[in-house]
Amino acid sequence: MPWLLTGHAAHRDTAIFICLAMLQSQFPAGRNQTINGTLYQNLVGGPFTQQNRGVGWATRELWQTDMILADSHPLKPFLTDTLNDNAAIGPLVGTIAVSDPRLAKLGLVLGLGGANYAKLWMNAMALLGIAGAAVRAQMTGTRPGWCAMLDAVGPILTDSMDDAVGGYAYYANDYTVTVTADPNGGVAQMYFDWPSVRQANHPGPVPATGLAFGSYQGDGASVLDFDYQTLARAALCRMVGAGQPQAPSAYASLNGRMHDAASGRKGPCFVGSNQYGPFDSTTWAYDPPPGSGV
Repeated sequence: MPWLLTGHAAHRDTAIFICLAMLQSQFPAGRNQTINGTLYQNLVGGPFTQQNRGVGWATRELWQTDMILADSHPLKPFLTDTLNDNAAIGPLVGTIAVSDPRLAKLGLVLGLGGANYAKLWMNAMALLGIAGAAVRAQMTGTRPGWCAMLDAVGPILTDSMDDAVGGYAYYANDYTVTVTADPNGGVAQMYFDWPSVRQANHPGPVPATGLAFGSYQGDGASVLDFDYQTLARAALCRMVGAGQPQAPSAYASLNGRMHDAASGRKGPCFVGSNQYGPFDSTTWAYDPPPGSGV
């Protein structure tokens, strides 16, 4: 944005540096993959890494930097080719790197994040970047690849956060979500739909309004509860803009729980202080595009 607003080359070069640094940090050992006889190069994490949030960071920097660079810039062909190769694996994402194909229904094709659990917030960050690339691709005629990737990964938010489907909007601040169970020390019980996952993690009925608070990391340190919820909201906003068909309903569920009835905007739980000091999540800046009907 500073480059577009000012035209100062220093801002452009800073964006390039950040993009290249982020790409390098997120290129896994399997950055070049031959899938069904086709070589895909410089893949950004995706199904080859468990740190799914990095997929979002790198994808965001990649599509934004490619967008602002002039066609005459020497790095433009590399960035565009990298962007296109990552889009090209979109239709394949739902068929690779998942321990059981049925888990794809949960949108867990980017990796579970561990042996038996998923991290909704990491996948939300991944989707924020992927959906941004999909929105931009609609302007350049290359939407199908990113859209297919969005459809494959999207259920981790569109289904889980939709009160009418998964009932997880109330628990949007969960740091980890168990998706398998091994109660008898034998073969793990796996859950293949979000209502089953939700019931396994939070037995009983889902409260009709509001949100749960008090989520904790595995090391016992409290986390920024509301930051995970606003991150999921931001990703769903972008997914609405990308035309993901289930995103509007999921957004309505989560956004409705996050708003304070008295103010009509964000509730007091989303602006305040914690052990890190005053905090107001910047992801509140995201809203569905005008005319989306959401």
